[in-house]
Amino acid sequence: MTLDELLLEWSYKSEKGYPSLDSPSDILILRQILEQLDLPANEIISKLEEESTTAVEELHEIFVALFVAGADFLSHEELREVDFTEYINPLSLLIDKNKHIEVINSFKDGGELDLPKTYDIYTDAKKLSDVIKTTLNYPSGLINVSRIFPEGPKQKGDIYTTQDKCGYKDRVDISLKYGKGQFNSLSASELMGTFYEIPEADMKRKGTGFLSQIYNMETEDGEKKYQNDIDGGVRDYLKFVINHYKKIAGDNKKTLSYLNDPQNKNIIDNFDRNLLNTIKWEEWRKIGKSTQNAFKRAFASQPLSGELKKSEYIPSKQSAVNNTIKDFLDTYQTGRTQETIIKTLRYILGSDNENSFFYIGQGGDKLTWIPSVERLSQHEYELEEKIQEEDANYRVDIIVKEKKDNLPLFEFDILLRFAAAGGQYTSDITQKGSKFKLYEENFNKVFYDTCSS
Repeated sequence: MTLDELLLEWSYKSEKGYPSLDSPSDILILRQILEQLDLPANEIISKLEEESTTAVEELHEIFVALFVAGADFLSHEELREVDFTEYINPLSLLIDKNKHIEVINSFKDGGELDLPKTYDIYTDAKKLSDVIKTTLNYPSGLINVSRIFPEGPKQKGDIYTTQDKCGYKDRVDISLKYGKGQFNSLSASELMGTFYEIPEADMKRKGTGFLSQIYNMETEDGEKKYQNDIDGGVRDYLKFVINHYKKIAGDNKKTLSYLNDPQNKNIIDNFDRNLLNTIKWEEWRKIGKSTQNAFKRAFASQPLSGELKKSEYIPSKQSAVNNTIKDFLDTYQTGRTQETIIKTLRYILGSDNENSFFYIGQGGDKLTWIPSVERLSQHEYELEEKIQEEDANYRVDIIVKEKKDNLPLFEFDILLRFAAAGGQYTSDITQKGSKFKLYEENFNKVFYDTCSS
């Protein structure tokens, strides 16, 4: 069977009359055809999916750049037949025209533009470009636009514009996601050290555990100030599991991870009870994965994970970890300078010194404007903080406001918890905050729509 014959048979058997790599049924049909031909189905399908993803990303990025530059919207038939040199060359705002033409023609020669999915990408690109132009008020102030062509280290954005807005002749990198994206996790040491103005002599930054540094803090007498509290939290955790693990029974879905492996019970049965009053945090962290996992699975099972946890364990953790962190931070609660606030915002937002960044995804429904440090520094800010003292983990909800007009800009949370595979106290705590609410209208007004006086 030739390649054309294979594609013809695949198309004939496909539900829509043409195959799609996004359709599980079409993939199954292709797999059956390949297996009948004694061909390596997994390898071929994996390669096709990889190439398809590349095509989606490259075409999507190029189409958005073209539309931001002012390209006309075409029907699918027009897109398939258009001379891209003639289509692209009149776009005075587009730079690197030949690169755009070369890439899109390569997909045209490969038949990609004939596919219905490609026109879906094209249509989505038009929608995103309209959102970009509306939000950034283009073409007013727009100098030029281009796709970011990969010629070195991976760039932050997918396309970029250069602009002259409010006296800022800056570059705006724009990230396009034909799907969803998320903010990167932040270093607990970096975030807390910056946010609470902790001198680096007292708290090292990224790459050094936050709770570990607190654990090793010494008093003037050379004693570990918080060691007993954190060690006590570890012991309370182990005692809690040992006191209740024999109550785990039944086929409740929250017990299966523990009950499905008899070794879990055997490990806890044979755990040295003498350690319950002597074990230290660093010893528990090194004790072995099988032991840590057995306790973790029991801890996550009913009835331990329900009311018992709320009444017996959470108060212990709040005392051992949350109160320890709060006591440590109280030392540095002397009032934040604007410089500190801006440093914190820069870290949380991932701001570049000179260039701004615009994230757009989910079909234009998710927008995030990341101002440059230069733009951030033109304003003053106030913070509203609320410690969620009832939480099992250390959590602070924070609202950032522009000081002059008292406009809320965004909310975020500091959430410090044990996130290692082994469960409670098996690692240092990490920043796992998931809240990021942007007040788009205020945000754009402060950082984009208005000029600083």
